[in-house]
Amino acid sequence: MSGDRTRHPGEYIRDAAWLPHAYDADRDAFVFAHLPRDLQRRVVFIDRRFVPKQLLSPLVPIADLPLDLIDERRGPLHFIFHTGFCGSTLLSRALDIPGVSMGLKEPAILTSMGRALHGGHEIAEPLDLSLRLLSRPLVAGETQIVKPSNATNPLAREMMRSIRGSKALVLYSDLQAFLCALVRRNLQGRIMGRNFFCGFMPAIPLQSRYGRDELLKHTDLQIAAHAWLMQVAALERLAQRFGPDRVRFIKDTTLFHERPKTLQRVADFFELNMTPEQIDSLSRSGVFDEEAKKPGAPFDAAKREEERASANAIYEDELVHAQNWARELAARSVAPLTLREDIFD
Repeated sequence: MSGDRTRHPGEYIRDAAWLPHAYDADRDAFVFAHLPRDLQRRVVFIDRRFVPKQLLSPLVPIADLPLDLIDERRGPLHFIFHTGFCGSTLLSRALDIPGVSMGLKEPAILTSMGRALHGGHEIAEPLDLSLRLLSRPLVAGETQIVKPSNATNPLAREMMRSIRGSKALVLYSDLQAFLCALVRRNLQGRIMGRNFFCGFMPAIPLQSRYGRDELLKHTDLQIAAHAWLMQVAALERLAQRFGPDRVRFIKDTTLFHERPKTLQRVADFFELNMTPEQIDSLSRSGVFDEEAKKPGAPFDAAKREEERASANAIYEDELVHAQNWARELAARSVAPLTLREDIFD
């Protein structure tokens, strides 16, 4: 489909399988990706690593898109924001329920918006349009539930402001679990922690007053802990801004160990039309027995806890140092060290 320049812009709107995939800020244009439900199920994330180039459209100027048709096709849209490594991909996969909802796993268009913002571009209008396009249901009556990358947490407030009536479930793990997830990924995890820091610092900084020379002296895990605190503080401000009617929190361990109860409350919060029988069937479905990011690999919540404990034992000194330092930073910055869990309130 790449290179097809005969397609009318309206065709990208009428077929909800055409998802906005990338934004060219210099040309004010979108690239779309053609991803029917079966393909969305197979890709780990809806981003450039997993979406083949042959599924992409040429650049489509926003000025050529029929905006009235977009509003005709739009539907309900909610969000799953998260702190990373806490089961958000698993939950979004579980919300692929034909006739009820569809979970969109880290759409690249939102990451593209973040890059445009960091590049100094105005993104309010293209971000709003992206979300309206993502809200189009694959089947009439379905609700779209977008799980962005946690790298886009600085945009969470704008996303919620853009889509009136949208709700956000914030899924999180604690700081220790976040740091253990990074060290288990060895060098890649440490690089990820620093990348999070670099992405969050310009947009959602803490009032830490650390200078460049001081930051250079910090360990990998101190930098990662700083990044975790930045996003947690931003998500807490999100909840304060929009209130409990629109933002609720849940911890990863609750999702894993209280599955039916959690799924019922998530369905209620997002106003999904599901029967108790459907909830029970979903809670026992194979989606919770498979690694969300490694299709075919078995998932075991107890084993996950064992792996965290093992990482904590191996890297205990470094983890304790980073967590103690994070407590000092949180107090100094008036940032929360924990988030509440109010999904069941």
